[in-house]
Amino acid sequence: MLTLKGRSYARFFVSLSVSVLVSITSLAACTADTDNEQSQLPDGVVMMSDRPADTITLVPPKGWECYNKKPQPVVAYKCVRRADSDGRLSYLRIEIIAPRRLPKIGSPFDNGKEAVDMAEYFNSYYKENQKTPEVTQLERLPERTIDGAKAYGQTFIGTSTYKKEPTQYRKTEWILGRSDGLWKIVLVSADGSDTIPSELLQAVDTITWIPTPEPEPQSSGGNDKE
Repeated sequence: MLTLKGRSYARFFVSLSVSVLVSITSLAACTADTDNEQSQLPDGVVMMSDRPADTITLVPPKGWECYNKKPQPVVAYKCVRRADSDGRLSYLRIEIIAPRRLPKIGSPFDNGKEAVDMAEYFNSYYKENQKTPEVTQLERLPERTIDGAKAYGQTFIGTSTYKKEPTQYRKTEWILGRSDGLWKIVLVSADGSDTIPSELLQAVDTITWIPTPEPEPQSSGGNDKE
């Protein structure tokens, strides 16, 4: 057993206190750097990294068929209800676009994250819809938050051209950025209707994300013997 007496005892605890103080200071500095990194970004810019997407959940509207499509590369979640005997559909679809497929701002940060300007991305998307003949009554929606993330929205009347007789429908979209990518929430009325079902709009208010656990470090294996 190690025994410390007198000045040695005092020097030991002085040294220990300094070491702990340095460690705490370093940790605080790292946290401050992370906060500063985010705070220095312009409004609407989100830090993203290519990692496994989080799991999205919502409270399914009564009478709707909802299913998680996480194995799909783009569509992550969908709710569908047949509106009538003709098979016309209203639906909610949630998509994710990986960060590697999005335009970045500047060079990657040391931690592997990259900055994506969600406001600029939405503006470009909105302008494209302004040029689309099948899109009418295009309107921006007030910005909102969905599970804490800023969302940019638009609504318009679209025209289906895949049938013999073109039909119109209402589409409302919300676009938001999270650390795992860009998420798009799409709500569509049945053909011939200009109204999104109220229960779909309410379902958007219940959307949350469950973080994906960090992958466990791989065992080195090798020729180690017990």
